[in-house]
Amino acid sequence: IGDFASLFAKQDGSEATNRFLRLVKFFRLLKVIRLLRLMKILDTILETSLSPALRMTTQIMQMVFATVLTIHIICCLWIFEGRHGPTDTGKLWLEEFQQAQILCEDCSGYTEWYIYMVSFHWTAAQVTLGSTDVMPVNTFERLITIACLIMGLLFGASIVAFLSAQIVEVFVTRMDKMQTLDDVRRFLRQTKVNSALAIRVTKTVRERLLEEHTLGEDDVDGLSLLSKKLRSELAFQIRRPHVLRHALFRLWAQIDEVSLEELCREAVEFQFLFPRDVLFRPTQAAKKEIYYVVAGTLLYSQVPETSRVSDPEDVHVT
Repeated sequence: IGDFASLFAKQDGSEATNRFLRLVKFFRLLKVIRLLRLMKILDTILETSLSPALRMTTQIMQMVFATVLTIHIICCLWIFEGRHGPTDTGKLWLEEFQQAQILCEDCSGYTEWYIYMVSFHWTAAQVTLGSTDVMPVNTFERLITIACLIMGLLFGASIVAFLSAQIVEVFVTRMDKMQTLDDVRRFLRQTKVNSALAIRVTKTVRERLLEEHTLGEDDVDGLSLLSKKLRSELAFQIRRPHVLRHALFRLWAQIDEVSLEELCREAVEFQFLFPRDVLFRPTQAAKKEIYYVVAGTLLYSQVPETSRVSDPEDVHVT
């Protein structure tokens, strides 16, 4: 609409048409609402796919972007007010600012970029409760200034609260890990474990505290709030791709998917291993279980002392 209105304005050139064109261009700024929707969708995606540290960094970047975008919008509105806004004193801030700077009626020395930066500086000063050399000169401009000051007060409090919460969360998480490591050291010292084994245990605990732990269903307390039906659907959705890797279960799914869902819920579970963990040992009683490697690599070792092989054999299972 703004592009078509520009074409008609060039042909018409009347004052009414020019005012209508400026109003249309103003409403084009409302397209930023789409950006806000995009940010909400992006936040939902990041909430489910990033680690806490990366998620916090992304949230800070989003806040900075939203702040700059808000300042830009208010800045454009302030310029519009300085040129075409209502006034009850016969004065507008832009005219007064230009006259105060150059002490004459000629404003040809000011570029659009400079005017924009002046307005951007004024908006940033209102939001951050800073100082500026631009002053409102009518009632409407003063109302805008008061509104921006109130918004800046709330904005500053929100920023401080958000950053404080994030810093406290990181600090508490780090303290929990340090407390866990201290408990392990105290336990090893009280049980008089030899130093070589104690160093290996402490090193392993420290490494695993730094690693991102894969959560199982029992580790997520929120899943207990789900209904039994929804919990069953979730379990089936998670386990189904891995179960269907076997031809027998693919045939089973075609015949009776309901019973396959019950199988996934009752007989299939995940086991998460850290590097160098042992899944089962030689001479250990065999369990009636089938293992599928979902991610990573499993090393299956056989030696003549415990297996029917003449030489040691290692098989990498993926």
